[in-house]
Amino acid sequence: MRGAAPCGRGVRHPLRVSLSADDGHTWTHHLDLENTHGEGEGKGKGEFSYPAITAWPASESGEVDGITGGGGGGGPDSGGFTLTYTYNRVNIKFVSMGIVEFVRRAEQQRQQRREPEEVNGEPAVR
Repeated sequence: MRGAAPCGRGVRHPLRVSLSADDGHTWTHHLDLENTHGEGEGKGKGEFSYPAITAWPASESGEVDGITGGGGGGGPDSGGFTLTYTYNRVNIKFVSMGIVEFVRRAEQQRQQRREPEEVNGEPAVR
């Protein structure tokens, strides 16, 4: 746990989705959907809990950086995910994104944060 909320519950932010092409050994792309620094897709402070994610199957439409699902604009043929989670214990948010769009947004965030792609020849995050 990174900290504790004033009422004693654990911190429930940021909400980060990461992508692995090798069954979780390395994580090559990360996208903060929600965070407290105003950098994610949803900006501002918040509590994000009870995430549920479902992967879409990818067709044989190609690859993006070794990850299956490179075709088109990220539609159902390219693979992707659907995610729901509670937003500030008031609303439920729904996110649905193809892998192509996910990789594009994750790369854009990485560049904004100026994170290295690799450290000493190894992926930056393991």
